[in-house]
Amino acid sequence: LPTNVTRKMYVMSGWATEEGGEKVYEPNGKVNSACTLYAIWTPNWWVITLKINDIPHEFNIEKGTKFSIDGLVEQLEHPEEGDGIEVIKAHFTISWWDVKNGDTVRSTSDEITAIKDNEYRATYRAIEYTISFNTGGGSTIAPIKAVFGAAVTAPANPTKEGATFVKWVLNGNEYEFTTMPDTNPTLTAVWQSIEYTLTIDFGGDSSLSTSKLIANQWIIKPEDPTRSGYKFIGWTLDGQSVSWQYDSSDRKYYIPMPARDVTLSAAWEITAEGLNALKTAKTQELTDYAAANGLDVPANGILAATTEQAVLSAF
Repeated sequence: LPTNVTRKMYVMSGWATEEGGEKVYEPNGKVNSACTLYAIWTPNWWVITLKINDIPHEFNIEKGTKFSIDGLVEQLEHPEEGDGIEVIKAHFTISWWDVKNGDTVRSTSDEITAIKDNEYRATYRAIEYTISFNTGGGSTIAPIKAVFGAAVTAPANPTKEGATFVKWVLNGNEYEFTTMPDTNPTLTAVWQSIEYTLTIDFGGDSSLSTSKLIANQWIIKPEDPTRSGYKFIGWTLDGQSVSWQYDSSDRKYYIPMPARDVTLSAAWEITAEGLNALKTAKTQELTDYAAANGLDVPANGILAATTEQAVLSAF
């Protein structure tokens, strides 16, 4: 009898004289008379079971051949006919596959030789999602990491020089912190600039000039002022010298507004003419005082002590 009869996934174990009958002849047996014989086929596979979401899915894998978990999952998700199944639970991922005999398959792409019936059970891990924060130049806010549906609360407000934090937005809408979404959003900080007061003090009897600026807005250098009897020597900001920056596009000098109220003051140096005028004014003031109080003004310009031991100095 022929021995080269094959059938995928089966082994030919003998011949029967009727379909489905008992074996009468061995695969390589001899027949002495004309007859019709039927091949007897013995299954040649191991049953590999994938248990997903506690539901078993069985595969017949030919003995001695290789398979991979990924390959079997692909068949479940994308069968040749019909609809596939959802292998992954919503908001979960498969961390590994536990094997019935106690082993663990971590690399699902590895090829496994089918040598016995076996069961592989999916072990799931909840997916961790992330809320990130873009503070737009403010202080750094650590991202929030949590699984879907976990309660989340807003972080402490960020800080930014010259601005007040207003809210967090996503796609232009204010974001409400309730539970973790199943996305990885990046929230953007909205800021309100703080207005600070710039006071310009020209010195002398000139009135003060005030204006409102936000941090880093340009303070434009004023025109050099004039003052009788004095020479203008520059500007100070809260008592400190100013390093002006020149902008060639509009030919003006600037400094950035600090994040606080500041005073820009004109610095003056008295001239000889001014000093003489001051002396004259003080001498006249002294003379008027002496005359009003019946006192004599000595040549040195210092009055004698009064009964109250007060001394009036001209300068």
